[in-house]
Order: sequence, then C-alpha cells, then structure tokens
Amino acid sequence: MNKLVESCTKFLANVTEADLIALYVEREGIFQPLSFFSVSGGVVFLPFSEEEDNFITSNVIRRWDYIVSSDSSLMEKEGLPLEGLERSLRVLMAFPFKLGADRALLLFGSSNLASFSEKHQGFVRDGIELLKRIFALNRRLEKSRIPAAENRFLTSTLKLFAELPPKDAFYEWCYISGLDLGVLFSARDDLLRPVVVYRTKGFSEELDIELGPRNPVRLAYERKQAYVYDEKAELVPGFVGYGVVVPSHGPKLKGVLLLGSSRSDFFSQDMVNMLESVLNVMLLSVSGEGERECHAIDAVEAENRIKILAGRAQREDRVLGLLLLIVKGMDKEYSDKGFWEVERRMREFMRKVELLNPAPELVARISDNAVLVARIFDDESEVDKYEELFNAFVADMKPFKDMLLEVLMYPHKGERIDTLLSQLAQKVVKSKRKKLF
Repeated sequence: MNKLVESCTKFLANVTEADLIALYVEREGIFQPLSFFSVSGGVVFLPFSEEEDNFITSNVIRRWDYIVSSDSSLMEKEGLPLEGLERSLRVLMAFPFKLGADRALLLFGSSNLASFSEKHQGFVRDGIELLKRIFALNRRLEKSRIPAAENRFLTSTLKLFAELPPKDAFYEWCYISGLDLGVLFSARDDLLRPVVVYRTKGFSEELDIELGPRNPVRLAYERKQAYVYDEKAELVPGFVGYGVVVPSHGPKLKGVLLLGSSRSDFFSQDMVNMLESVLNVMLLSVSGEGERECHAIDAVEAENRIKILAGRAQREDRVLGLLLLIVKGMDKEYSDKGFWEVERRMREFMRKVELLNPAPELVARISDNAVLVARIFDDESEVDKYEELFNAFVADMKPFKDMLLEVLMYPHKGERIDTLLSQLAQKVVKSKRKKLF
C-alpha cells in the first residue's frame, strides 16, 4: 500500500500506544493485511476469512461489533492471525468497519494490561474516519494526478505527528508550511481552548486568543463550516492578515484549526478538504499525548526535544529559555511525606506549569528531583520576565520546601548546542534513584 496509509497506521499505533497494529481489507472473501506495524521485529500478519473458526478476528467480522479484551484464555483458544510474537499479548482490540463497499478491520495488540482505555477506543473511531478520507483520496488519485500534492502533504503530516511530541510536531508543521500564525483549538462542552499557538517573530507574543461571539473561529465551530479569508481580517486580536479556519466535529474529538499568513495568495478553498484531514491528525495526536500522565523522559528524548527547540530558536532568530527547577533534599521529602504523596505533588505541579500564561513548549521530569521547563522567546529580556513569572508561580504553589531555579539560554554568546546540553547535565542533581543525564 502507499506511504500515506502506512503513515496513518503507524500514527494510530502511536496515539493508542499499541505494540502492534494491522489494517485488514477484504479481497475476494479473504481479509488481507494491507498495512501493519510492530514495535518488535519478526511478527507476521496472516490473512483470514470470515468462515474460519480459529481466529478471534473471524468472530469479530461475523458479529460486526468491536472487541476489547484482556481474556488470555480467549486469545489462546480462538487465536489471532499472527506469527512470530516475541512475547504474549495481554490486551486485544479489534474494530470492523466499511471502506466504501469493502469490509475492513483494525487489529491492535499490547503487552500492557492498562492499554486501550475508553479514550483510546474513541481515538480509533476518529482514526477510522481519517482512514476513510485517505482511501477516498487514493481513489481520486487513480483517476487524476491532481491530488498527488495532497497525498504527499498528508503523508508528511502523519510522519511528523507520529515521530514528534504534538507541540513540536505542530511547530515544525507550521514552519515547514510557511505560516505566520497557527492555532490549534480543542473543544470540550462547546468551549474552545487553544492547545498550541505558533507565530512568527513579526507578530505580538501577547496575542489575545479569547474568542468573542463573532470571532471567525467561534463562527466556524458553531456553524460547522470552514472559512477562507482572502481579504485581510482580524482573525484574533493582535493578528491581521489572510487565513483559513477549519472546524472538526468528529465522533470524539472536536476542535478548530486557525492558520494565518501575511501573503494574500497563500490560502484557497481547495485546501479545505486537506486541512480537515490534517486537523483530525492533530487532534488525535494532542489527545493521545494528554492520555499519558507521566512526564518523565529519558536522556536521549530530552536531548532530542531540546535540540528541536534550539534549532527552531536559531532558525527564527529567537532565544530558547531553559528553566531547571531542582528539589533539594529529595530523599528527605520521600522520607517525610511518603513516596506517593511526593509523586502526587510533583504531577500536580507539572500539570499546573503547563497552564502558565504563556505556556511552555516542554515540561519534563528529567530526574526524580529535577523538572525542565523550556520555551522559545523573542529575546533574553523576555526570558527574564518569564523567570519572574515562574518564580512567583512556584512561591504561590509551594509544592516543596526547598527548591532551586537555574536558567539557561540558547543561543547565548556563541555557544554550541552541545555546550548547552553539557551545562544542563552538570546542573542536574545526580539522584540516587534515577540518573537520566
């Protein structure tokens, strides 16, 4: 199958945190594995038919209802169309659906008993809608080469959001697309909340994302209609330019994508269908990230995230600010308050850090007693102001008794990124419990 379907399959594995995934499509009575992905090598995905009794997937097709099961005896008794598994699956999820006139099935497996929550099941339903769009695009490609650019663009979008954390992927996507403004809104109870905001240096940091009743974003969402602004308009207070506003009302995920440019010829009505698919990818990715409560990342991922942000800062002639908060005497905190209470406070602290205004691009726990907060600023004076805001926030919340705040900036006095990472490593208190740097 083409790269677009393969990218979508890997993307769905990422947002559901599955160890393996397979997309089966019926061809002449046999369900063939059209696209698949596994975190471990050597797995072979076998075809199956509705008439066979030795596979769970055959029963799912006959009943035409989805299944989520951690029943190991069921998996052993009925079996799965798989060979070469290195370790047994503990949870199974399978969804049958129609792709045009064809029957299809998405099969997921995981070795983690906590996998495939109700929220993940909602992601799959939205993912199925995305797959339907992709197959419709492929059918158009068979008749005309005009949609080829749309195919490549959606493929690269899926690849970005499968490989990078959602905020990093959104920024890279906006930058590659040449946008001046990008805002992803998530809707809950019909309240629109900006999840991530991208803007070039030429526009004010203090964009007002509050949406009045006549705001283009609000109107697009309420009317379930996309709008292209080929004449200058105030899309949000602080940004006047040309733009497009695209809403999504998926089965579980609802939101709006706002894109802006200073160029009058940047947007066209032809882009709307493509951007509707892109928006679904973004909402799935953001919601999937929100499902993961643990902010701890290992040394390699921490360095990669910092390098991505540093590259963006240098590219845009801006400054990356790193705020490193260290809890002093962490062993005593564990001893006095107990492990679970300390961990509860740390999680609560990090959740609230993410809501700071303006919000950071990265909040990560890089050791048991060190939290890294990273954000891109226009200049060093903005870093200083943010440090004051952060200090006031920490003093008000008081998550722990004794804390130390260290601030690093990049680029600063001609430093290389490796120098920044080395300085950061030296400042992290080397905990006995966990050493990530």
